[in-house]
Amino acid sequence: RMARVGWADILEPLLVSRSGNANGDGNADRMEGGRRPNSRGAYSANSAPAVAGLVEGASGPTTVSPERRVVDSVGRELRVGQRIVPCTSTPFYGRYILTGTLLFTNIEKAVLEEDDEKLEKVFRELALLKQDYVEEDWEATYASINRSKTYIHASHFAASCGNIKVLAWLRDVFGPETLDKQAVIEIAIGWSHEKTLQSHYTPLMSALFMSKTEAAIWLLNKGASATLANVDGMTPCHLLAQFGLTQERADSRMKSLSQIMASLVENSADLGAKSSPLDNRTDSTAALIRNKTPLEIAVEPGTSYPKQALHLLTNSFHRPAKGTLFREVRIVALANPSAAEVLLEAMRGLDIGEVRNQLAQEVMKRVKEGKHIAEFLEILKKSPVAGVRLLELLMMEPLVKDPQRYPLPLYTYLADGLMLPTYQAAMSPEGVPMWAEVYPVSCPKGHGFVDDKRPLSRCGQCGVFGTAASCLGPCEFCVCRPCFMKMEVSPKVELDEQGQEKKPEKVPPKWHMQFNYKKDVPMDPLLSSTIHEVLVRVLNLPGVINLQLLGILSRVPADPHHMSIFSEVSVNGINRNIWQMCVPAYWMSMGDELLLLFVLLMMGLEPPALEYPIVQNALQAVVLVSLITSVVNVAWGVTTCQRLIDLTPWRFGPLFLMRDVIGGFFLCLVLHLPEVVHTGFDKVLITVNVLVRCTLLIAQCRAIHTIGPTMMAVQKAFGQMIGMFGLMMIIFLSFFFCYIIFKDKDRSIYFVFVYLFQALVLADRDTSEAISGLDMAGEQKLDFHQELFTGHDGDEWILQCSLWVTILSSSLFSLVLLNLMIGIYTKSYEQIEPVAAYLFQQVRTKQCTTFMLQPAWQSALRIRRTPQLSSRLIRMSIGTASLGCVVLFVLSLWGEAHVFVSAVLLFLCAMLSEVLLVYPVADIGERDHYLWVSYRADFKEAFGMRDNSDEMHRLRQELEGIRVALDGLERTIRKD
Repeated sequence: RMARVGWADILEPLLVSRSGNANGDGNADRMEGGRRPNSRGAYSANSAPAVAGLVEGASGPTTVSPERRVVDSVGRELRVGQRIVPCTSTPFYGRYILTGTLLFTNIEKAVLEEDDEKLEKVFRELALLKQDYVEEDWEATYASINRSKTYIHASHFAASCGNIKVLAWLRDVFGPETLDKQAVIEIAIGWSHEKTLQSHYTPLMSALFMSKTEAAIWLLNKGASATLANVDGMTPCHLLAQFGLTQERADSRMKSLSQIMASLVENSADLGAKSSPLDNRTDSTAALIRNKTPLEIAVEPGTSYPKQALHLLTNSFHRPAKGTLFREVRIVALANPSAAEVLLEAMRGLDIGEVRNQLAQEVMKRVKEGKHIAEFLEILKKSPVAGVRLLELLMMEPLVKDPQRYPLPLYTYLADGLMLPTYQAAMSPEGVPMWAEVYPVSCPKGHGFVDDKRPLSRCGQCGVFGTAASCLGPCEFCVCRPCFMKMEVSPKVELDEQGQEKKPEKVPPKWHMQFNYKKDVPMDPLLSSTIHEVLVRVLNLPGVINLQLLGILSRVPADPHHMSIFSEVSVNGINRNIWQMCVPAYWMSMGDELLLLFVLLMMGLEPPALEYPIVQNALQAVVLVSLITSVVNVAWGVTTCQRLIDLTPWRFGPLFLMRDVIGGFFLCLVLHLPEVVHTGFDKVLITVNVLVRCTLLIAQCRAIHTIGPTMMAVQKAFGQMIGMFGLMMIIFLSFFFCYIIFKDKDRSIYFVFVYLFQALVLADRDTSEAISGLDMAGEQKLDFHQELFTGHDGDEWILQCSLWVTILSSSLFSLVLLNLMIGIYTKSYEQIEPVAAYLFQQVRTKQCTTFMLQPAWQSALRIRRTPQLSSRLIRMSIGTASLGCVVLFVLSLWGEAHVFVSAVLLFLCAMLSEVLLVYPVADIGERDHYLWVSYRADFKEAFGMRDNSDEMHRLRQELEGIRVALDGLERTIRKD
């Protein structure tokens, strides 16, 4: 309706006499008229009533105030246009009714005009009227909440409609400052008549609020400010983070957000700026935006910003040198895990060195505050992939004070052919990891150096067979790897000019010897299969080996996307390092399983006679000790899981206690058995327990490097066959129902089930003849002198029908289902095999976590926390107590004490032995150390990552670069 207002309605007020106004008083407006200059340098009304909504008569808009004349500060007489409501047919922001002059009405007409010639005519006519009317005639007002009133300029209306041509005309007529003209909000103070004026939003904010992407980019290209804030302290970035272009099409929303954020950053937008505290407001909107950065606002559930585009609001994405990636990844991961992955993936396309350095500096600040591990665990728990990518960015080359004299090693002996990790404290006064000079280790007689590549022999220190190093001199001194790492480092003796021995320099850590290979690499590659070109990196996140971190890695979903984290150097280093600490406990548990299995076999095969009560009590004690251990582990885990690993018992049990629960349950079935097993039922119970223990033993063997990956591939491929097995079971039951109808009266249903299984699954023809009329030639009479299937005394209908059902079922199973099952399993195995190594790494992580959660490990940790006693005294005490339990156990057997007493003594002996075994490394999860890794330069190829991930990443980078270049060219064209 308002668009049809003609120019006669605008020009008619110009015919009114200059000496009077609607009230007949020509000086009223000059003296104390309805509009006066305010602090903005413009004019504001003091008599026009606030309009709370549409005030409309029967024939059109309602006049709020008539036209009048005023005199400006230089004595020039200007017109104040008639103010009507509504002055536009389109509500502002789609909700507010505007009160303004007919000039504002025709601004709307220009905004809605699509014909360029008509639009130019409107612009020329509006330009003629600009000199005769006050500036505020180009403004409109609307009533907002809490008795406040907002004054907007025509540029705000044009920007909210997204009309660039009108914005360009307003800029040309009113000057460039129009693009940054802020709306003014008039706020009532309490219930009094006092009011305060505050600057509010800009045209750029209006365009962003209404999702006018092109208009917003045009305003930024023309110099609109990206840092001006509204009354709430919200900059354009804050506004975008809150509303997120909600009216933009879904298919172009991400592209528009990317373009706008790039333009904002180019115009010096501060992504770290915070909104106002808003102490005087208690509404929900204030709580949403109070004292927050754009990123902190965007992650709130109440905002409309797309959570998959959160990386666009981070400083790290736009300004890596000024970003806080660690903090930003944490904020994004808590809101949207996949968005955190996108952010870190985008970091790979930037200057990686700059990103790493800035990230390392930020982490060091967190380390000083003691918050680095807690915050990192939050990231890893919400998004394991993002957390591991963050670790990869923190895997940096260590600092070297004198790289010319003490460079990082280029070649190293790698026992497993992949990497050599170590967990060491900081080596510099500043508390950061640093590479130091490496001194060679000499044998006790001073003959040359110890070589880390010799055949196995008996250790000269501890006498254990299995040495890994030997002297190059004539003494043939040999040491095992544990003793080799404990040997004191002997620096070279140097003399000064006076012939006196120089004071030795500070001795570096002994682990450097493993990282440095002192011999020349053989020319023949076959002679250097264990010597590899390596890279040395240090993970700049102290204390990363943490029980909760291992718990998170243990329960990562077994899909290819999440399993890929176990292919990264950082996770491999953590996993291999903690596995080295847990190897003694692992082999001890394997020994316990083998001992129990041996006892069960003896009980089933050759039970001891009654005249040997000591042997009988010993066997029963071993079984009872295993049951007690399972019960203690389950009870301990349930009571401590929430505190140690932040898991409820219902989630903790299936992950870490199933072995103890299943094994303990079946052991309860054999506790009541007599000393000598006689009955068949007793032997069946022993057999079931043997099968269960063998199954648990096989599951524990998955952590062995040589067979673990293969076992995981077989297991996971079998798991994907459940659907196929279900289909076969349905078809099998369908035919089984037929055969129980055909069966002879003297045959049981169980007989039919067993024979049908052999006939269909095992393709046994003889069993088919026993349940159907397949034996038409009477061959069974020659073998058994009778027919095994009579078909209800030779009923021809049953014989013929069972015959054809057998042919159909056998053909379906033998030719279709069994071959299809083989094909599906082969394909499943081929799909699982590339990630089997990752599944194997997770099994090891889960096994280590289980050991660290058990009572023995936690007891050793508590003992290590007692600094009053020396480590040597504690170990001697534990060893003595364990030996005493052994003696008491033997005495209890000899004295024929109750088997429960013997079992308790044996349990205490096993528990103390395990505590003694893990005591040196029990506090590994509390050490504030750095992870050092020396790994093959071609680690990914050697580890099995032979996919095209790097090539695909490079192509994605090139594609992203092309897209950015095209977007920049498009912005340049628009700007020109």
